[in-house]
Parts: sequence; structure tokens; C-alpha cells
Amino acid sequence: MKQLKYFFFLPVSLGLILLSCNKNSTPDPTTNSGNWVNISNSFPGDQRNSAVSFTVGDTAYIGTGYSQSRNIRYSDLWSFNPTKGWAQLNSAPNTFTPRSNAAAFSVGSNGYITLGQDNNNNFLKDTWQFSVTTNSWTKKSDFGGTARIDATAFTIGSLGYVLCGYDQGSNRKDSWQYNPTTDTWSLTPIQFNGNKRRGAIALIYSNKAYIVTGIDDGGGGLVHDLIVFDPSNAASPWTQLRDIANTSSDSYDDDYTDIIRDHGVGFVMGDSAYITLGSNGGYNTKTWGYKFSDDTWFRKTTFEKAGRSNTIGFTVKGQSYVTTGKSSTQDLDDLNQWFPYQTYNVND
Repeated sequence: MKQLKYFFFLPVSLGLILLSCNKNSTPDPTTNSGNWVNISNSFPGDQRNSAVSFTVGDTAYIGTGYSQSRNIRYSDLWSFNPTKGWAQLNSAPNTFTPRSNAAAFSVGSNGYITLGQDNNNNFLKDTWQFSVTTNSWTKKSDFGGTARIDATAFTIGSLGYVLCGYDQGSNRKDSWQYNPTTDTWSLTPIQFNGNKRRGAIALIYSNKAYIVTGIDDGGGGLVHDLIVFDPSNAASPWTQLRDIANTSSDSYDDDYTDIIRDHGVGFVMGDSAYITLGSNGGYNTKTWGYKFSDDTWFRKTTFEKAGRSNTIGFTVKGQSYVTTGKSSTQDLDDLNQWFPYQTYNVND
């Protein structure tokens, strides 16, 4: 696999924003295959899976997670800026329980980590705030629902949202919102109307959240619905879009054979979204693009390295990356960048 070598100056902690391209300048993503590039500057912490990430300004923040080989969970935190590289930040205090399979989101200049699983396999519901400005941690109000793992989290406007997951009894489909100003959790006024699941992906576009993929391993298997959440539509915020499997009699979904998965990653770049990796009976390396404009999916270049799940993906300064995760019994730390508008060249 090709490698792209970056030369970094002294790493610093800055904030990070998810950028999307101008609609008039974004190439048509269906006219090229896309390129995966292995970056030589891999994640500097211990190899791990089931970590979390959130973004503030121009920087991604990566922390927590689980080491299969060491059988331990983490409470460290790292920042990544495409221009300035990696930096280690203050680890969470001793009162923070090291964890994996947590959920994270950011509001303003603060990141929030909640839920997860500790080293004794206990499920957690505490919530912690990390201030990018002061490089410090503050305990906040506990999550309002049951303790759980593998929930899906995202931010729209000034609120954080957490939904679904597994709570040691069953997969869930409840949806919660967090208000940082009042430090309060509450159920969303109208509840998520998709299938219950764990290990789903949230894609944020035009102040809406698209909830896709995941598994209901209590009997339903991999889910194939796609639900969009628009909080500005108070009367009917959840809308079901077309399935991500071949469930219709129309021809548009005849090739939808390997989009479904759990514990994959997703990005939004320009006017399209992309999902890759995760599990579907085995590791799913197929990469798919999604056009928001017409609710259809299209194939892109398969992830080139070993298949994996429980990875993290993030977009900073208009650039999308995948790092950490597990492949069989091996934990990973490589950093891979996705170029959706490039044509794949096996020789570059």
C-alpha cells in the first residue's frame, strides 16, 4: 500500500472543524474510484480498539479504548492536526474510569465522553467534559438512560445527542439529548423511530444527522434502515429514507449487497458521505459513498489494508482519516487517509 510522508512541526493543541467543500467546486464523487493512502505518522499511543474521537476547531481528539494483548482499558487523550501532527494531552483524572466502547461528541470548545465499559466488564453512564482551552477535565451529570456500550453520538447546534447501544440486557433505540449550558440530559421530545441497534454510524450534513448501519444482535441481525434526524422539524424530526440493502423492486438498489455492517466508520466530505470497514460476518473493507441529494449509494475503492472493526474515523480541515481498531486478535495504530475525488492508482 502506498505511503504518504508528512513532515510536522512541534505538535500543538488547536481546535478542529469538519469542513465541507463548496457545492460549486466539489467534484462529482461518482466519476472516480477514490484513493486510500497510509500515512507514515501513525497514532503514537498504545495500539487499541474501541476508542472514541471528537473534533474541535482544526483538531481531532482521540482517547480511551481497549488493548486485547494487554487486556486493559485507557483514559489517555491525544490530539491530531493535519498540519502540526500529534500531541499528548492531559489524561483524565484518577476519578475517571478507564473505558472502551464509549460515546463522544463536542459542543463549542469542549469535548464530552460518556458511557462505556470498564476493566471488570461493568457498563458505565458517567459523563466527562474535556476543555480544549484549558486542557482539563470536569465531571458532568450522568447520562440519563441506562449504562451501556456502543451507543451512537453526534452534535447538532448547541446540543449533544446519544442514542441506541447495548445495556447488558438488550440493544436499545432510545434517544437522548445533552444541554451543556444546564448540564442536563433529557429524552428527545420524539424518540428515534428506527430499529434498535449497537455499533451504528452517524453522518452530519446540513444540520441533520443520518443514522445508518449497526447490528441488533438480539435476533434482528445487521440493520438496513437509514434514518435522518432533523431537530428543526419539531413535529416529525425522524424520517426513514431508502434502505441500504436490496429491499425494493426498483433497480437502484440491486447492487446494495455489502453496505450493511456494524462498528464501521463514516465521513462527510462535500455533498456526499462515505462509510467503510466494520463487520459483516467477517471484516467488511468495502467503501461506499452516499449522495444526500438523491438518497442513493455508490461503490468506491475498497480499503486497501487488512480488514478491521472498532476503528475511529474523523474529518479535520476537509481531510478524512481512519486509525486504531482491531483485526482478528491484533490491535492497530496505523493512520490512513481517504481521498474520495482521486482515481485509484495501484502504482502510486
